[in-house]
Amino acid sequence: MALVDNLPLLSIDNTEGMARIALYVENNFTILNDSGPLDLKLIGAELVGNYIFIYQEWLEPLEPNVYIKNEILREIYPLQVNQVNLINGEKIRTLTFTENETLLPYFE
Repeated sequence: MALVDNLPLLSIDNTEGMARIALYVENNFTILNDSGPLDLKLIGAELVGNYIFIYQEWLEPLEPNVYIKNEILREIYPLQVNQVNLINGEKIRTLTFTENETLLPYFE
């Protein structure tokens, strides 16, 4: 479990904890286009080994030149490395957020 300053209690030990983590990610991860943030749908979360997978969905194809904003766990671990897999149709693209990177471009 992690309780840090103003962060919610994050636990992977039960369904409620996984739901809290998924909601935390929903508030700290965004896909942006020229009009602003996309309204991603939260699908769910699962624990696989030592990794937590959070699933979100956008039903439309991603436009060219969107940006991915990822601030997950940066308030606790500024050097946290986060990996994001984007599936756009049949294409899979992986973005890796390292150190102080919180905004990366997504190009087709």
